[in-house]
Amino acid sequence: MIDPSSSQPPSIEELQILIPQLEILSFIGHGGMGTFYKARQPMMNRFAAIKIFLVDPVSDQALIEGFKREARAMAGLNHSHIVKIYDFGESGSILFLVMEYVEGDILERLIDYRGFGLQEIVAVVTQVCDALDHAHERGVIHRDIRPGNTMLDDNGQIRVGDFGLARLVGEELFRRNLTHTNQAMGTMDYVAPEQYDSDATVDHRADIYSLGLMLYKLATRTLPRGDFFPPTHYAPDLDPRVDEIVIRCMQRDPNNRYQTIRELRADLDQLRPQVSSNQQKLRIPGG
Repeated sequence: MIDPSSSQPPSIEELQILIPQLEILSFIGHGGMGTFYKARQPMMNRFAAIKIFLVDPVSDQALIEGFKREARAMAGLNHSHIVKIYDFGESGSILFLVMEYVEGDILERLIDYRGFGLQEIVAVVTQVCDALDHAHERGVIHRDIRPGNTMLDDNGQIRVGDFGLARLVGEELFRRNLTHTNQAMGTMDYVAPEQYDSDATVDHRADIYSLGLMLYKLATRTLPRGDFFPPTHYAPDLDPRVDEIVIRCMQRDPNNRYQTIRELRADLDQLRPQVSSNQQKLRIPGG
């Protein structure tokens, strides 16, 4: 059995033994919230992405039951901007999700080597809004919205993954993993303040806070720290209404934020009323 305390991700050979119904093809990447592999589902004749989490089958029983409950909720999401969940399960010391394999690039990498104009920024964020609205209507909170789990696919459309993941693996494991790897530490930059308070109620407004941070990063290619400057400080040509939207999203008190994703999307639509985000195909560098 794989050691759940190991810092090394399971090998392809180890994972193949644990999930024999899939053909494990390659290792994709490892982060604080799990490890990704590319696989093939022979019975369905399709590629898939697998995300695994290491757990202790004895001491993490509550977490495992929560995983099964929340994975069912995630699997019920069906939206063009959400990465689909095909299957989930438990084997030995791993929990695994089998997901749609999306060809494209992670938004975080795209931000690092290119700029986004206002039209593209609005197209990105409104598509994420549509994904979140679909999930929130079905009682699923993302809790970890950030460029690192948002993809621009080869068709120029935004795809959001990891829905409900922080809740899925349990807040305790979420905080535990956040402190163990440099990549995981990056996720802390996008977490709403109430998620650090064990006594606070976390609801859909945490996603609105995180989305405000994503909007800031897209507009400025930096993240706000402490008493931060508004986005137009770094991008003077930016529509000043972006400042207002970001500041409202990032209020520490959830009651002072947008109360629904639809309210946020309505203000974003005012920045580009002539073009529907779903009609906007984003360009991919080199594509």
